[in-house]
Amino acid sequence: AAPMPFHQRPGAVKYLREKHGVETSTGGLATQAYRGRGPKYCVINGRALYSEKELDAWVEREAARPLEKRPRQSRGSADPAAAP
Repeated sequence: AAPMPFHQRPGAVKYLREKHGVETSTGGLATQAYRGRGPKYCVINGRALYSEKELDAWVEREAARPLEKRPRQSRGSADPAAAP
């Protein structure tokens, strides 16, 4: 069997964009990893490595997850009557 391809974050970003049309960044993957929401990865020699299998599985999980409704953030005061 051929070895499973692994990518460092820049390669993972490219793979996600080219194979799945998912736009993200190395910083976005790092943030997702920190929050425990991104693709599974391993660390070897201090570098995060993502397998194509786990990147594909993450896209599938994200596509199946319902959209979260976030409260709309407004600029300034929440009460327009409080404005000077």
